[in-house]
Amino acid sequence: MPSFQNKVFTPEEIEIYFEQAQPYYDEIDLDDFTYDEERNAYVYPCPCGDKFVITVDELMIGETKATCPSCSLVLKVSYNFDDVEEYLK
Repeated sequence: MPSFQNKVFTPEEIEIYFEQAQPYYDEIDLDDFTYDEERNAYVYPCPCGDKFVITVDELMIGETKATCPSCSLVLKVSYNFDDVEEYLK
């Protein structure tokens, strides 16, 4: 049985591990979010009563996690860069 106690993981291996380990509440398409011009972010209702938030800047660097500031739930956001480019102007 292999032991991982002394294994040195690369940054890529660590990122893959945490991406797979992240328990998402749900996966939602960006088209289902509402754009909030004041925040320059997309928002989506959370069951706790607050809203999941992901900023345009986060989307442009490839972020896929929208977090709720009031609880521990996290959404995975499905999108392509064309969906957010119009807000960079």
